[in-house]
Parts: sequence; structure tokens; C-alpha cells
Amino acid sequence: MRILLFANSDWYLFNFRRSLALTLRKQGNEVLL
Repeated sequence: MRILLFANSDWYLFNFRRSLALTLRKQGNEVLL
């Protein structure tokens, strides 16, 4: 499954969504930032 995470700054994704993105990727999903 492809999952898209988007925000208006890279800082937000890195600080607040990094753990979510890593978990989703470990589960076999394709994460697009």
C-alpha cells in the first residue's frame, strides 16, 4: 500500500511523523513524503 504524508515543512515531518513513517515502512508499506 502507498501512503502519502505531507506537511508544509520538512521539520514537521522529521520531528513529528518520522516514527509513524518508519513503522509503516516496517509493516511493508511504501511511504511517500
